[in-house]
Amino acid sequence: MRIVPLTDIASLDAAAVIAIYDANGWGTAADYESETVRGWFRNSTHVTLTLDEDGRLVGFVRVLSDGLNTWISDIAVHPAQKRRGIGRALMTDVVARFGKTAIYGEAFVGTEGFFARFGILPRKAIVAVSRAPTACASQAA
Repeated sequence: MRIVPLTDIASLDAAAVIAIYDANGWGTAADYESETVRGWFRNSTHVTLTLDEDGRLVGFVRVLSDGLNTWISDIAVHPAQKRRGIGRALMTDVVARFGKTAIYGEAFVGTEGFFARFGILPRKAIVAVSRAPTACASQAA
């Protein structure tokens, strides 16, 4: 496995990103458009990719940061590649790059322990609030 920063958006395999979203149950491939996904990655402060021995995308993390606060927008590993240290390597990279900022993210129930290993802990005084996009409002209920 190779952990590499995304330095050229043109090299991003949007179809591989979409396949990872789909494999993790974050919608289906039909829910995504390649150019929209490229825009998300282009507008991120930092993206780290994990590539397998053949150069195929197997995981990634997208980060938004203003230098004071950092938001982990996405961290995803293909289910067939989980439990191999990929998520740990991606989070280690995030903490190394943004450890001097407050790091935030949303975690699926049951994954809080993963983030706790990196000092990103549930906070009693903070409640996650969100607004689903209008097109997805019926899915949020």
